[in-house]
Parts: sequence; C-alpha cells; structure tokens
Amino acid sequence: MVYESQECENQLKIHQFSGLAGKHQPEFLVYSEIYSIETTSFDGTVKMTHYMKGTTKVDNLSWVNNLCSDLLVQRSMPIHEHDSRALSTPDAKRQLMIAKKLAEARSPKDKKSVSLISYTDETIKVYSQVYLGKHLWPLSIEQLPLSQLKAQYTVNGQVSLQYYSFFAYLLLKGEIFPDFKNLSKKFSDNPSCVLDDTNLTPKVTRVLGNLAKFNIDSKDKLRSMWKDVNPQFLLDCLVLWID
Repeated sequence: MVYESQECENQLKIHQFSGLAGKHQPEFLVYSEIYSIETTSFDGTVKMTHYMKGTTKVDNLSWVNNLCSDLLVQRSMPIHEHDSRALSTPDAKRQLMIAKKLAEARSPKDKKSVSLISYTDETIKVYSQVYLGKHLWPLSIEQLPLSQLKAQYTVNGQVSLQYYSFFAYLLLKGEIFPDFKNLSKKFSDNPSCVLDDTNLTPKVTRVLGNLAKFNIDSKDKLRSMWKDVNPQFLLDCLVLWID
C-alpha cells in the first residue's frame, strides 16, 4: 500500500518493521519524517523507495480543518438541492445527503421541511464541503456564512450574479422580510429558480443584476437602499414575478 502526501510528490510507504505495517494499514496517518532507501536490482536498475518515519494512525479527517491553517483548507461552492448540474455526479449526491442530515439534526423536530440555505441571526448560512490541501482530500461538510465564500465568486474584482442569488432566493421567499411571504404567493415561479445559473429569464436576471450593481447582499444594505437612496428599488423587478 502506498500513500499520497500533501508535502511531497513521491509515493510513500510504511516500513515493514513499523507497528502500523500489516494487512490492515490505516487509510490516513501523520508522520514526522521521510527517508529514502536506494536499492539496485540484478540488472542494475536503481530504485528509490520512500518511507515515513514516526507514523501515527488517524481514524478520520473530520477534525483536521479546525487545526490547519486556512492556506491548507479549501471549501466548495454551497451544497443545495437546486443545483441541478452539480448534482449530476455521485460525489455531489453524497454531499447533498450528508448536508441534509446535518440540517435535519439542527432544525426543530416539528419543522416539516429543511432547507440547506437558511437565514439565521441576520446571516445567510449554507453548507460547504471542506477539502484539505492541494490533493483536495475531503474533510467534513460544515455550515458557514455565505460571506466566507464570496472570494470564490469573485473574478478580477467582479462578483458573479450567482453569489447574489442566495440573498435573492431568501428575499423572495420572505425569509429576509416576512412581509414578502404574502407577496410570494402571487409569484408565477418558485423563488428557487434564481439559484439556477442557466435561468436567464428577465425576472431572474433583473433582480440579480440590481442586487449585484449595488452590492446588496444583506438585510441592512437593502434597508439602507430603500431608506436613503431609492424607496422603489427592486419594484420594477418584482412586477415581473407577479402573475
């Protein structure tokens, strides 16, 4: 059995005299040092074998992201059931299943449905797969503020419309301002359609475009826009949603 390391390109092995050597070698481990042994075969071929020294078994990696530098940790785009293209792979479906179980565990028992995109404590929260290092070893799936993923939606200083789609979704559902819940009953489409980045209908692009133009991604920013700049902001967009 050979191992992949985050710190070198060589394949590594556990030495046969190590206490971890045997039929059931651990899937993950940490080591303190790498040493190499050169051997020459009968035909003169030289082979270099790289071994780990000071190895310790790691039962799972779920806790590693709490100890590692942010430079070693990467996070996926938000996991949610409305991402039809991402859910075309078995790994994405597995992530969705785990995220739903985590969300169900956090939600009140009497709640009928659970959403992976939520608005709590004035914060948009989503679920993301955490990966370790350049080889993207999957760690845990965790809930975190959407704002922590904003950099992933930014290219050349420009934030994509997809980032604002999460705020738009919760706004149209009535999660940001409860008064929107009554208005949403008159919508011709489900608010979740704003999360589909292939949906280029005017009702979607107009609302996302306006939010992006003024960087509106929070309740406070939208309230300030209505109060201090334009009391009718988004009104022309909402008209497109009403049947």
